[in-house]
Amino acid sequence: MVTEEKQHDDYGSTQSLLLTLFALFVYDHPTRHALQTRIILAALEDAEIQESTLRITINRMVKRNLLSRERIGRISAFSLTESGEALLSRGRNRIFSAYPFGRHQDQWTLLNYAASLPKSLRYQFETRLQWGGFSALDNRLWIAPGDIDAAELIGHILSDEELASLNIFQAKIVPESKRKKIITTAWDLVHIRQAHERFIATWAPESADHLPSLSAFIRLFNDWVYLLRTDPGLPVTDLDPDWPSIRSEGVFKQLYHPWRSAAEKQFHQIESAILKAG
Repeated sequence: MVTEEKQHDDYGSTQSLLLTLFALFVYDHPTRHALQTRIILAALEDAEIQESTLRITINRMVKRNLLSRERIGRISAFSLTESGEALLSRGRNRIFSAYPFGRHQDQWTLLNYAASLPKSLRYQFETRLQWGGFSALDNRLWIAPGDIDAAELIGHILSDEELASLNIFQAKIVPESKRKKIITTAWDLVHIRQAHERFIATWAPESADHLPSLSAFIRLFNDWVYLLRTDPGLPVTDLDPDWPSIRSEGVFKQLYHPWRSAAEKQFHQIESAILKAG
């Protein structure tokens, strides 16, 4: 989705909101493949972002090969590049999963990397692993909950030789006391809990019957994706009894579908009015 890549995950950043806009209304859409600048600005009009900031960020995303610019006369439109689509495709299944957070699973992916990497490449390597839910147990050994296709996650940034040096295992951790110790060592549970509590505090007071602005729906989805990247899906059986992930999940699912329908209508109205005006 690496200095640039880390910025993709910044909570509420302009770039993350723009990526969310494209994820919701362009990615996988049967007929809509690009958005004019005017449509982007109108869709995020209530997001409290200055127009100049949006324009600067769009240009940066073009330079980072996330968006492609095309011109029709004096009108600019933007579409997702292959890199942009690849970024949005990763983890998409989990966004709409029936069980986005770990419940009773005890399956783990372990990754050991013996070769040395240049500093710039190591940063990309580690950032991508963290994005995929991995955390480091030591300098060479990484762990993530669940069955993760680690080769697919990081294969595009490594050479064939570097990729061949990876050792990837699927494992269970025993005894239970050891599993809990590994979780508390590898992950900052306080930070993850705070991310859940912030999501709940922001969105639980909202009602599914109260139709939001388009930008509010975009922020809901953006906040949900950020939460999924913060909590890799740690099994709740190894966490505190009041672990908030199930409450977060309930809040998102209660709002998403009714709000999605309303947002689609709002976006179509904005798009139609601008295209009609020429």
